[in-house]
Amino acid sequence: MATITLAEVRYSAARKASPEEADAHIRRLREVGLTEYEIDDCWQTASELKRKHALAVGDAYAVAAADALDADREGVTLLVGADDDFDAVENDPDRQQLIERLRTEAV
Repeated sequence: MATITLAEVRYSAARKASPEEADAHIRRLREVGLTEYEIDDCWQTASELKRKHALAVGDAYAVAAADALDADREGVTLLVGADDDFDAVENDPDRQQLIERLRTEAV
């Protein structure tokens, strides 16, 4: 997970519950294998993905981080929701292997 996306997760969970519960949720994600990716080195890729696929900035960074981690095609998976934000990336032959849907219905 790109650190910008991690910030969005914490913000959303803290807003709905509390900062303590948000931090507990993030700890659980780390326990089950969440990989964090510092985003500083992928800003150019993120900007290109945003331009090409009209992604939100956080989503563009998530794809850019997964792309960077999968540079050697080692089987990195970016888990995404069902909404259509990632449809264009899913159809991009250079990145389609990165995307896996967590659910089939948009929230």
